[in-house]
This record gives sequence, C-alpha cells and structure tokens, in this order.
Amino acid sequence: MSKADIEKKIREFMLDELMKEDISEASANDSLALDSLDQTEMRMFIEEEFSVALDDLTTPLDTIAEIVAFIEKQAAVTS
Repeated sequence: MSKADIEKKIREFMLDELMKEDISEASANDSLALDSLDQTEMRMFIEEEFSVALDDLTTPLDTIAEIVAFIEKQAAVTS
C-alpha cells in the first residue's frame, strides 16, 4: 500500500469516525490534537485496518506523517 493510500485512509477515518472536519485542510505535519478517546479509537483503527500492532501507548499519533511512517515501518518489518 502506498504512502498516499495510507494517508487517505487515515484522513477518511478521522473525518467519518472522529468527525474532524478540519482534517481535509490539515497538512500531514499538523498536530492532530486527539483526546484520549480519539487516540484509543485511532489505535484500534490502525491495528485493524493495517494489521499492525501498537505495543504500547508511546507510539506517536501526533501527526498524520508520524502515523504513516509508523505503519510503513511496521509493514516493512512484517514483510
């Protein structure tokens, strides 16, 4: 899956499930400012959608770029 595809899925999830309407204009490096409930939902989505494990709560979910990089790294490890 390409970086653009991963980013698109994350943005769609945030728009549809977390109701973050401003995400469509945010750059990949803008802070997401997710509260604890949103972070939990995002973690569950990432694990289910991309089949990667988030071992602990220290995995950064601050920006879309960080999330995409994490997913790409985990995908490379499991390949």
